[in-house]
Amino acid sequence: MSNNTQSNTVLGETFPLRDLPKSTTDKFGFYLQDEIAFGNFTLIPALRWDYYNLNASTDEFFPDSTRLTNLSSDDLTLRLGATWRITDSLSLYGHYAEGFRAPPAEDVNLFLDITLFNYRAIPNPDLKPERSQNLEAGFRFQAEGTSITAGAYLSRYDDFIESRALVGMDLNTGGLLFQSRNLEEASIYGVETSVSQALEVISPKLRDWFIDAGLHWAHGNNDSDDSALNSVSPLKVVGHLRWNPEGLPVSAELSVTHYGSQSRVDFSTGEFFVPEAATVSDLLLQWQQSDSLRWTLGVYNIGDKRYWRYSNVRRLKPNDPRVELVSQPGINAALTLQMSY
Repeated sequence: MSNNTQSNTVLGETFPLRDLPKSTTDKFGFYLQDEIAFGNFTLIPALRWDYYNLNASTDEFFPDSTRLTNLSSDDLTLRLGATWRITDSLSLYGHYAEGFRAPPAEDVNLFLDITLFNYRAIPNPDLKPERSQNLEAGFRFQAEGTSITAGAYLSRYDDFIESRALVGMDLNTGGLLFQSRNLEEASIYGVETSVSQALEVISPKLRDWFIDAGLHWAHGNNDSDDSALNSVSPLKVVGHLRWNPEGLPVSAELSVTHYGSQSRVDFSTGEFFVPEAATVSDLLLQWQQSDSLRWTLGVYNIGDKRYWRYSNVRRLKPNDPRVELVSQPGINAALTLQMSY
């Protein structure tokens, strides 16, 4: 009910405000690569240099320069890749790559205080650049009507940047306190696969039908204390059944997405909401009206499933009222028009 009053306070915050000081970020990079072929074997060495500079400035919202952090960093990293073409359809690949990531402005200088939900995020002026060593290997198979890619990876990090991590309780307010932080050592390993299959290989009557599927699973670990990395999302599996008739401007797709449950979490700094696994189905109908106009009618969450995405709730307490606010919509539909020229 409206009482015709106005307020510049929303969710306990008084506007105008900004959660970050004015910042200028400069990024430069140079990349040098070569390819050396030995018959069916190809070696790909590469070097990359990155430079990062963050400069925060004062204004009426952030007048105290001692609260702002500037930083500058750079690094030279190596990458070495290799592919081996066993047959015309099958090839193996592998690579080693070093990584470098400077702390972004929203991690270094974030000031966020939502008093209504007793939620506070504070800056971390001591953040260091993140460096990593990454190994990946897998295979690619391509034949008439069939495409398969599968790979496994392992990444080890020094000074891993965990953005807006739950670090405990605010002693002054009793609310949740968040801060981006460096983990001295961390590792993530996982697998990724994708499959595309034309059903025409089963029967000529199915020439317009296709199946696509993909899977991603990862395991993250804080190697300093052998605890879970809460920022790593759980298993996700996606499957699509497509009808794409040749010569017609229409197509249809039924997709099924499974979001796994996060079975390994770290509650050492406070418990948070962990959603259960969920499987969701969507239906898309498309009409290519012309080369530049495409209509899409989507019916989403056909089963009217109540579910959450882990990345949206991993910073919320189990009894936080925002848990309901960030749940995904029930069955819903949308009609969109895409124009391209």
